Amino acid sequence: MSGMTKARLKRVIREGLPGTSMPARKSVLSEPDVEAVTAYVGRAFHPLAKD
Repeated sequence: MSGMTKARLKRVIREGLPGTSMPARKSVLSEPDVEAVTAYVGRAFHPLAKD
């Protein structure tokens, strides 16, 4: 996740990553939920690069 930005992570959460096991979550997560997941990943697992 080196170089992952907040904007890119939010897009990946919403749209998924084709050809991987990361599905799109836009149909099950609201925008505030996406924000919360992004913040959690940024704090708990890997600091996010500046947008």
